[in-house]
Amino acid sequence: MNGFCQFKNYWFFNTGMNLDGESLDRSQLRGGPAFLTPGGVSTWIGASTDSRKKLNLEANGHMYIGFDNYFRTHGFSFGGTYKPLNSLSVSLYPDYSFGFNDLQYVAEEESDGEPRYVLARLDQQSLGLSMRLNYTITPDLTVQFYGQPFLFAGKYSEYKIVTDPRASEYGDRLRNLTEGEDLNQNEDGVWEVDENHDGIIDYTFENENFNFLQFRSNLVIRWEYRPGSSLYLVWSQGRTENSSYGDFGLKRDARDLFEKDPQDVFLLKVSYMLVF
Repeated sequence: MNGFCQFKNYWFFNTGMNLDGESLDRSQLRGGPAFLTPGGVSTWIGASTDSRKKLNLEANGHMYIGFDNYFRTHGFSFGGTYKPLNSLSVSLYPDYSFGFNDLQYVAEEESDGEPRYVLARLDQQSLGLSMRLNYTITPDLTVQFYGQPFLFAGKYSEYKIVTDPRASEYGDRLRNLTEGEDLNQNEDGVWEVDENHDGIIDYTFENENFNFLQFRSNLVIRWEYRPGSSLYLVWSQGRTENSSYGDFGLKRDARDLFEKDPQDVFLLKVSYMLVF
């Protein structure tokens, strides 16, 4: 169900809702049996001001709530475009999201000749910022810039194994692994599982907490030095960093990202139109 309207002052508003039923997910266990995944409800809402004005603002929000509390995510974005001159526009659009997935796949292990599919709750947060600049210096000379820093953190907890992937009740499809009883973490950070509590480790899996940090930017200068013939100068920069904190720390993550040595690429392209 969707709704959209435009007011007399050229402001826009939209909202909607979607209902999902439970479904058999054949990729949830990465090649294992199909898993009966609960459904959920998603909603979204957005509004923007008159795009004809020098300053155009936009705000959006979305949310998905899974039944049986198996999944939840919330996201927000707010930004705008400013055009102080007909030849110049600057855009900034930050966005933030957070939530969890109680059915995050971790690993496939083996115990007594039988497969064990390990899942966990993954709590996640992300923050991004899209930046754009377009400047027409002359009809023949333009400058374009795009940049996007992106920070993502994921932390695992509440490990469990699949017992009956198609059980009618959600709670019967899984068995929680209790820390201190059948689940313990050794000094190397590896999780050890003793399902029958006999003191013998049945299988292990790695601690998966992670932070993914990335920055991408492109600067393009285009000069049409004669009709139909152009010269392009491009500077592309990328930074990517990974760590295993698991929690979200804006100051720490931004520092780690921009202390990372960048990968810079410079390109020069020249086109020439032959006229016969």
